Amino acid sequence: MEDLAEMSPDARTGNYWRDRAARFAAGNRDVREHILADVGKGLLILLATPFALAGAVLFAAGGIVYGAGSLVKGLGNLLTFGAFRKN
Repeated sequence: MEDLAEMSPDARTGNYWRDRAARFAAGNRDVREHILADVGKGLLILLATPFALAGAVLFAAGGIVYGAGSLVKGLGNLLTFGAFRKN
């Protein structure tokens, strides 16, 4: 966190990360676990996002294929309806 504070071009952001690093270093076990839990949540979000996007793309592609199949089925029924109608 201290390295992040040094790399930050904004003074406010640098101060924020310096403060977080100081609290982490001076904190007890509960404070450290809380900060590490936040880091873990961020990593989980970063890892889960590509899978969620891939799932959404596959779901959308399936919807398009299903819709195209329904359209073709409807057109087939429409075109063959007159040929099989018995009067």
